[in-house]
Amino acid sequence: MLIEFLEMRFLLFVIPTVLIACVQPAKPPQKFFNPEFKWRITIPEQFESVGPEEWDKLQNRGAAAIEDTYGMAVNNQTTTLFVFKSGNLNYFESNYQYYDEQVDGDFAESVKAVNEALYQTFIVQMPGVTIDTLNSMASIDGLTFYSNEMKIYYPNKLTMYFAMYNRLFDDKELTVNIMYTDVQKGEKLKQAWLNSKFDL
Repeated sequence: MLIEFLEMRFLLFVIPTVLIACVQPAKPPQKFFNPEFKWRITIPEQFESVGPEEWDKLQNRGAAAIEDTYGMAVNNQTTTLFVFKSGNLNYFESNYQYYDEQVDGDFAESVKAVNEALYQTFIVQMPGVTIDTLNSMASIDGLTFYSNEMKIYYPNKLTMYFAMYNRLFDDKELTVNIMYTDVQKGEKLKQAWLNSKFDL
């Protein structure tokens, strides 16, 4: 079950230096509302939506990397809520998937296992990197989310920041992923996420 729940969380972050940026005009802030989670968030300026075709290509790269690391097929059961990017290494993505603790096991243990699997996949797929990790809890509009933050140091002196947040809403797991190399853009994404609202 671990591999089934791992894929979408990981897809943005495998071999990110191969992503190709397109020059786009600056985008104003965009308001996003998801009725399923009653979630409201304002996407910062300069971030543009990533289309399904481009996102499918990234998913395929991520799935191939996971399959190479673990030697088994990936079964993607997630639904993408949105993907935004600014430049070639600053991404903001959210998805959800169904999770039944009676079938899939304790949610906290699943989060812990996925965090470890992410770390190991980074190490295997990106030789030479050094990774600092921090697992904690975060409060978003009074709701508690699991938080997994990584700082990835490449041999060429590039530093990549990654944060993943997870929470179980009844039988649905909401995941928010933030990845960036531009610290200023990354802080805008984090603030947007921390200030978002859930009208529950």
